[in-house]
Amino acid sequence: MVLVQLAVAIVLGATSMRQVSVPAHQAEVFGAPPSDSTVRRTLEPIGADAVPARRIARARAKVRKHVWALIEATETGFPWLAVAGKVLSGWVVIDIDATLITAHSPKEGAAATSTPLGAWCANTEESLAMLLRTGSAGSNTAADHLEVLAAAIEQILPGGGPSC
Repeated sequence: MVLVQLAVAIVLGATSMRQVSVPAHQAEVFGAPPSDSTVRRTLEPIGADAVPARRIARARAKVRKHVWALIEATETGFPWLAVAGKVLSGWVVIDIDATLITAHSPKEGAAATSTPLGAWCANTEESLAMLLRTGSAGSNTAADHLEVLAAAIEQILPGGGPSC
């Protein structure tokens, strides 16, 4: 239920776990929103190699395929990118980048920073995959980039993308 509430919060514009209470006005439908600590406890055991993470990724890919088909069926169609004035019809572009997050924790041994590595679909501006890393992770760690790229590709293939 926590994952459903997170998904609904994201659809309604939440950009962080702390905003899981966004659909609080729909408590009769979804129940009372969980606390941010409950969200963390729910997500913590879902590691990259865990079965729940793979099931969530498959569900995301299935929903994405359906949503992209709906987008493609609109008058404007799927948002193909234009580079140097040329429209790249049939190309789904994956943008991989890391970001630096600075956070303080009084806990002994806690890392002060993290550098999550993410992959986004440049066409639709949606997150495809994310790898949470400590602040000491190298910026040019090929293994991390390959892991995130593989996870991103799984989100759009096979047949997950628009008619391309």
